[in-house]
Amino acid sequence: MKKHIYIYLLALCALIGCKDNSGLYGLLTDYDARISRLERLCDQLNTNVNSLQTIVEAQQTGDYIIAITPIMENGVEIGYTITFANHNPITIYHGKNGSDGHDGSAGHAPVIGVAQDTDGVYYWTLDGEWLLDEGGNKLRVTGEDGTPGTPGTPGTPGTPGSDGVTPQLKIESDYWWISYDNGANWTQLGKATGEKGDQGDPGAAGDSMFQSVTQDENYVYFTLANGQTIKVAKT
Repeated sequence: MKKHIYIYLLALCALIGCKDNSGLYGLLTDYDARISRLERLCDQLNTNVNSLQTIVEAQQTGDYIIAITPIMENGVEIGYTITFANHNPITIYHGKNGSDGHDGSAGHAPVIGVAQDTDGVYYWTLDGEWLLDEGGNKLRVTGEDGTPGTPGTPGTPGTPGSDGVTPQLKIESDYWWISYDNGANWTQLGKATGEKGDQGDPGAAGDSMFQSVTQDENYVYFTLANGQTIKVAKT
């Protein structure tokens, strides 16, 4: 009899433990799902950063757009493929960030953009401010032209131009991180998830980088979150 009671108690404990584990499993699954959504958002932001750099380069080099193709997912338009005459095609995602967390503060996705300074050069911005390197210098979107060579017999080679910078984003330990030296060094930004509550799902329209992409007969207009508009010619 005692043996049967002992077995019953073991089964009861196992059942209770199973219920507890189920709740814990649910929390972990929800957390993993939110992190997966944020990682997808991070991938899309990095794609948009690279695409934005190409847009600026295309404008400054006189390239032009020959096609704009919508990207569909489950019947919903989530972005565009932009095809240029000379540059490689680019992808622009326009899915917005999730809603604020419930019963807590929401995570903040960094807003990467570009702005043209008084020198006519486009520089990267972060949340509306100039993105600066460790020396306090603004980071160019495109490379700087080299110095012409000195005439002679033969001429002295010119100084090579500097390369443009492509910011990179990642999520680590629930925080956003940014690098502007190809991942050699990373700077911590704000939290990627709220302090409490759940992070909302990414939506189907809007963006933390592009406000809109419009066109007329002659140009395609890329309007950024900071209000800057870059126009690139069409064929």
